[in-house]
Amino acid sequence: MKDVQQLAYRIANAVHDTADIGHLYHTIKDELSEFLATKNFFIALYDRAEDTISLPYFVDSVDQNEFQVFPAGKTMTAYVIKRNKPLFITREEADVMIESGVIEMIGTPSQVWLGVPLRVNGEATGALVVQSYIDSEEFGESDLKLLTFASGQIGLAIERKRAMEELCKQREEMQTILDSVPALISYKGLDRRYLRVNRALAQVTGIPQEQWVGKTAFEVLPDLAAGYHEDDEEIIETGRPKRAIVEPFKTATGDGWLMTDKIPYLDQDGNTAGVISLAIDISDRVRVEQELLNKEEELRQSQKMEAVGRLAGGIAHDFNNLLTAISGYTQLMLYRLEQDDSNRALLKQVEEAAERAASLTHQLLAFSRKQPVQLQALQLNERVSNMHGMLKHLIGEDVMLVTELDDELQIIDADPSLLEQVMLNLVVNARDAIPKGGTVTIKTDSTVIDQEASTTNQDAREGTFACLSVLDTGVGMHKATLDHIFEPFFTTKEKERGTGLGLSVVYGNVRQHHGWIEVDSEPGKGSEFRVYLPIAECGSEKQEEKKPVSRDISGHNERILIVEDEDVVRSFACKALRDTGYDVLDVGSAEEGLEVYERENGEFDAVFSDVVLPGKSGVQLVEELLFLDPELRILLSSGYTGEKSQWTAISDKGLRFLQKPYSLADLLGTIREVLD
Repeated sequence: MKDVQQLAYRIANAVHDTADIGHLYHTIKDELSEFLATKNFFIALYDRAEDTISLPYFVDSVDQNEFQVFPAGKTMTAYVIKRNKPLFITREEADVMIESGVIEMIGTPSQVWLGVPLRVNGEATGALVVQSYIDSEEFGESDLKLLTFASGQIGLAIERKRAMEELCKQREEMQTILDSVPALISYKGLDRRYLRVNRALAQVTGIPQEQWVGKTAFEVLPDLAAGYHEDDEEIIETGRPKRAIVEPFKTATGDGWLMTDKIPYLDQDGNTAGVISLAIDISDRVRVEQELLNKEEELRQSQKMEAVGRLAGGIAHDFNNLLTAISGYTQLMLYRLEQDDSNRALLKQVEEAAERAASLTHQLLAFSRKQPVQLQALQLNERVSNMHGMLKHLIGEDVMLVTELDDELQIIDADPSLLEQVMLNLVVNARDAIPKGGTVTIKTDSTVIDQEASTTNQDAREGTFACLSVLDTGVGMHKATLDHIFEPFFTTKEKERGTGLGLSVVYGNVRQHHGWIEVDSEPGKGSEFRVYLPIAECGSEKQEEKKPVSRDISGHNERILIVEDEDVVRSFACKALRDTGYDVLDVGSAEEGLEVYERENGEFDAVFSDVVLPGKSGVQLVEELLFLDPELRILLSSGYTGEKSQWTAISDKGLRFLQKPYSLADLLGTIREVLD
C-alpha cells in the first residue's frame, strides 16, 4: 500500500513538473507500468454535455486510435463512466453482456479488460483502461484495487492540469485580445505592481512587456511614478474610477501625453483587487492644440499690435499738427528777435523740446507702419559693411562687433534709411543687453522658408528671403518680456536710457518691407533677432534724388491758397508766408478751396493743401484744380504718413509733399522750390 501511496504522490507532483497535459498522460502510464502491465493502456475522458468520449492517450499493440472522439453509447468505457464503477471482465463475460445488449464492442476484443472510473469530487469524468489480447490471467483483483485506489489522484491530477492549461489558454487569448487593442492597457495588483501590460503600451514606451510584470511604476517610469501612484491609491481606497485623466508620459521617441481611464478591478466577492488602466496616446492632439493656442496667441498679439499701431498713428497725426504750430511760431519769434535778446535762449529750449517731440512722433509712425517707404534694390551685405565703423564706435570698446556675411546673398528691395534704422536699433539694443562686455554678431544669409517653417510665425510665408540676424551674449530675456518687447514705450531699461520705442520702430519698419522678425532668448544665454526680408523683384529701381532747395526763401508777392482744416496750423502757415512776402488766402475745406479758386478766377501761383480734410481730400481737390489749370503749382502736406496720407497717389502724380511737423525753414524753402 505504501508503494501505491508513493505512486499517487508522484503523479500529483507530475502535475507541477510536466510541461503539458500530454506529457502528464505519458508520466501516468510510466508510473503505472511499475505495478501492472500497461502495454495496452488508454485514458478516456467523458464530455457529459455531448455524451462523447475522447482518448487523449492511447497505447495498444493491436488497435490504432481511430476513434479519438466517439459517441459514448454502450461501449465498455461508457459503462464504467456512467455507472461510476470499475469493470473487470474476461472475453467470455464480455460476449454475454454483448449478447444481452448491455454493452457494444468497439475495436478488437481482448482476453481481459480492466477499467476504473476517473473521479473528481466523486463524479466520474473519464476512465483508466488496461487490457490483454493474449492472456486472460494477466490482470487480477490486486490490479483492480491498485487502479481503483490511484484513480482518484489521477483524476484530480488530470483535471487540475486540464484546468491549468485552460486557464493558460484563456490568459493567452486575453493577452491576444489586449495586444490587438491600440489603447495602452495595464493591470496592477494591490501591491501596485504590474501584473499585465499590452503590446501597445510596450511599443509606445519602448519597454518590453516582460520588463513590466512584477515591477512598480517607480521601477519602470521613475520620473512619472508619483502621479500614477497617487491615482492608484485613491482608486484602491475609494473603489471609484477616475475618468479622462490627462497625464504626461515617456514614449520611445520622447515626452508625450495620455488620456487615461483608471478603474478598480473587483474580485468575485466585489472587493477591490487592483487597478486597470486604459489610456490613449493623445500626444499628437496635444501638440496640435498647443500649436493652435500658439497661433491664437500670435493672432492676438498681431491684433494688439495692429490696434496699438492705429492708435499710435492717430496720436502722431494730432501731435504733428500741434508741433507744426509750436515749432513754427517758435521759429517765427526767433526770426524776429535780435541775436542778443535774452528771450532767444528760452525760445531755443521750446524749439529743442518740439524737435524731441517730433522725433517721438516719427518713431510712433514707424511702429504703426505709416511712413512712406521708398524701395530701392539694395545689397544688404554692402549696407552692413558701410555701417560697421559707425556701429563699432557706437557700441564702445568693451563690446566686440563681429560680422558674418553670406557672399551669395541676393539683392533685396528696401528703403535705405529704414533698413539702417533697423540695424542701428537692433545693435543698440544688443549693446544695452551686455553690461560687462561681450560680443555682438551681425549675420546675413539666404533662407528658404518651406511650408512647415512658415507656420512658426504669424507673418511668415513660403519663399526665399534674406535674413539679417543680430546676436548678443548678453543677459537674455524671460518669456514675459518677450511677449511685450515690440510694444511702444515698453522697456526694461532705466528711465534715462531709452524711450521704449527702438524695437517698436524695428517691428514697424520690417512689417513695412513685407517681412517679419523672430526672436530667440533665454535668461543668461543672450538673444538672437532674425529679420526676414523679401528678395528683390525684377525692375526695382532707385528713387530719383531730390533737387536742392533754393536758397531764396522770401516771397515776391506770389499768391498762395492755403487749404487746412486745423486752425492752429493754418494760422501759423498764413502768418509765416505773409511775413515773408507772400499774398495768402486761406480756407478750411476742399469745397471752400474750390469755391475760392473759382471766385478768384484761378489767380493763384500755388495751392498749399492738407491731404486729410473733411469731405473731399486734398488729393481730390488738387485733381480738380489741375483739370482747370494743368500748370498750377501744388504742395501737399499731412500729419499722417500711411494710407490716409495717400502717399502712393501723391508720388505717382509727381506732386511735392511736406511732412508734418515741418519747420519754418522747411515751409518757406519748399514753397519757394515749388514756385521756382
